[in-house]
Amino acid sequence: MGAFRELPHFIGESLSNLAIQLKYSDSNILILNGEINELQARFPDVYENILSCRHNRDSRTPLEYAQDLVASWLFEDYLIEELKDAGLLITHAGADKDREILSHRRVSASSDSSVSYNGKNRLLEIMTDYTGFWNKNGLIHLRDSKYKKLEQSNSLFIGFSTKDSSYVLYDFANKIDADYISYHYPYGGKPAYAVKINKNDLHPFYVESVIADIKKCMQ
Repeated sequence: MGAFRELPHFIGESLSNLAIQLKYSDSNILILNGEINELQARFPDVYENILSCRHNRDSRTPLEYAQDLVASWLFEDYLIEELKDAGLLITHAGADKDREILSHRRVSASSDSSVSYNGKNRLLEIMTDYTGFWNKNGLIHLRDSKYKKLEQSNSLFIGFSTKDSSYVLYDFANKIDADYISYHYPYGGKPAYAVKINKNDLHPFYVESVIADIKKCMQ
């Protein structure tokens, strides 16, 4: 189960209501409401972009892929607003920073955000587990070239587990061990990297704790 099905339980309201509050586009609202025919009629470019993302959607239908993607943006933006309110400067840096679904050729593995503090700037990757898989299995799977991109850019990585209300933070300026998987079935047979999580890596999710950890990485 992905972001679209699980996130409403965490935020306590409908995703379309949150999208309206965060001023998401009409095309994204239609996607969240499952109005695929209306989307095709009013926003044919967005509809075609969704169909082009066969590699990204794994075993999901085009609509399921689009709903999970928009829902994951909502959660990122929800968290970013919380972190901004607490004093960190966070901006969108990825190809999807405008929150419109791109064609497959424009989808990037680069980090989605950047964070600034005390005169320093770092790329920030935000990832979410909606099922409790990380805590249960002690693994985070990063698809395709994501792990290498994080390494090369010395990014910060924050993973949030909504099921357990916990988070993990890794600083890829340091060596983060991972095992390469040449064929990862949940990702439609695409390659992935498995990052091992120690139990003490997962911390209870409090905004203050996340901010303190980010600031510590940027001193």
